[in-house]
Amino acid sequence: MSLNQPVTIEQRDNNSSVAWWNPLHWPAAIWVFLIVLGLMTSPFVIRAFMLAGIPDMPEPFDEVAYSTWDVPADDDAFTYYREAVAMHQKLVADLKAQGLTDIREPEDYLDVLKKGWPEATDSTTKWLEMHEESLAIWRRGTQKDRGLNLVPSKLTVSTDPNVVQMQRTFMKLAILEESRLIASGNLEEARLWARAAFRSGGHTSHRGCLIQGLICVPIHAISSEGLVHWAEQPGVTSEQLQQALVDASSDDKLYESLSNILKSEYLLMRTLLRSSDWNQLIMPLNPSVPTAQVPAKMMKMLYWTIGEPEICSRNLRQILANQIPEIDKSVALRRKMVGMGVVMLFDPAPSALLPERQLDPAAIDRAVNRSSVTRMVLPAMAQVDNLFLKRKARQVALEALLAAQAYRRDHGEFPESLAQLVPKYLAAVPLDPCDPAGGTLLYRRDEPAKAVVWSVSQDQADDGGDIDTTNGLAPDLGFELK
Repeated sequence: MSLNQPVTIEQRDNNSSVAWWNPLHWPAAIWVFLIVLGLMTSPFVIRAFMLAGIPDMPEPFDEVAYSTWDVPADDDAFTYYREAVAMHQKLVADLKAQGLTDIREPEDYLDVLKKGWPEATDSTTKWLEMHEESLAIWRRGTQKDRGLNLVPSKLTVSTDPNVVQMQRTFMKLAILEESRLIASGNLEEARLWARAAFRSGGHTSHRGCLIQGLICVPIHAISSEGLVHWAEQPGVTSEQLQQALVDASSDDKLYESLSNILKSEYLLMRTLLRSSDWNQLIMPLNPSVPTAQVPAKMMKMLYWTIGEPEICSRNLRQILANQIPEIDKSVALRRKMVGMGVVMLFDPAPSALLPERQLDPAAIDRAVNRSSVTRMVLPAMAQVDNLFLKRKARQVALEALLAAQAYRRDHGEFPESLAQLVPKYLAAVPLDPCDPAGGTLLYRRDEPAKAVVWSVSQDQADDGGDIDTTNGLAPDLGFELK
C-alpha cells in the first residue's frame, strides 16, 4: 500500500480494534494503571476469598441472659472478697516497710492440716493472727449464695486477676484456721471453715474465664482434703457428717460448668479480637519502643489480608457451638470424639440437624488448620477437660467418703460396699464421670476401719485404687478412708 494511498473506513476500524482490544498493543499507561489497580484490590479479593470458606454463624448462646447480673452488692460475695484482699495488701506492704520479711504466706499449710496444729511454725501462727480481721470479712463473703468478679462481657486481657488469684491465699488461711480449731476440739466450727474454703472456689469460678476455672480446681481439691481430714476426727458425729454431705452436694452447685467457662473465655477472646490492638495477643510487643511498631503494623496488615481476626472469631464460634452440648457430660454419655486432634470436637447425632450456618466437625477442623491465629489462641482443651472431669470425680468421691464415715459412726465400721450406703446416706451409688463404660465409683474395704474410694481418673482405667501421689501423678483419683 502506498503511503499516499487513502485509508478506508474498514481498514481504520480494523487498526483501532487491534490497538484497543489486544493487550499486546495496549499503551504502557494502561498496564501501569491495571497493575496498580490489581495491587490495590488484591488484599480485598484475598480477604473475601478466605472469609467465604467459613460461614459467619450466629452467636452460639444467649449472651444477654448469660451475662446479666442484678444481685445487690451486699449479697455479692466479691464485695467482701475485695475488701479482704485490700486489707491483706496493706498488711503485706506494712510488713515490707518494717523489714519483717520472715512473716509471709506459709507453704506448710497442708502439713499442718494432715499432721496437726503443732506442726505450725511461729511464722505461720503469726501470719494467721495478723489476718484475723480480713479473714472474718472474707468468710462473710463465702456465706453468700452468689458471687461475681466481673460480668463476662466486660472481661479483657487487662482485667486485674488479683482478687481472683488471692482466693488461694485466703483458702490456705481457712485451712490453717480449720487445723487450729480441730486441735482445740471445736470440730463444728472447723467444718464451717473447711466449707468456707470450698464455697470460695465456686464463687471464684462463677461466670469466669479459663484462668478463673483453673484457679477454682485446686481450691476444690485442697478444701476437699480439709473436709476429708475433718471427717477422720473421732469426735465428729454421724449427724455432723450427714450435714457435711448435704452441704458438700449443695455447695458443689456453686462451681461453674466447663461449658460456661468456655462461654466466658469466648467473650474475652471476642473482645480482644475486636480491639484495635488484637495482634498483641499473638505478637506481644513493647508499645514504648517505636521501632517495634513497624513490624507490628505490617503483620497486622498481612493478617487482615488473609481474613484475620474475623476468621479466628468465626472459628471460635463454630468450636463453641460444637462443644457446648457435650462438654459437661460424663465421658460415657458424650458423643464420639472426632477430628484431627487440633481441637476437641464431638460427632453430632446422625439425626440431628446442625443449627444455621454451623459446620460439621470435619469442616471445623479444616478451618482451624487454615488459621494460624486460631491455633495460637486455642487453649490446651484436652488438659482443661481432664482437670474438670477430675474435679467432678473428686466431688463424687468426697460425697461417698462422707457417707461412708457417717455409716462407720452408726455401725462401728466402714461398709463392705458402697451399695450399703443406699438409701440412708446416698440416693444411689455415684457414677464415675471418668469411666468410659459408665461404671460406678470404685470402693474397697481393706479393714473394718480402713478403706479407699476412687475414680479411674484421667487414664480411664482401673489401677486398683492407686491414689498415692508421693511420686507424681497417681493413676487413680480418690481418698483413703480411716
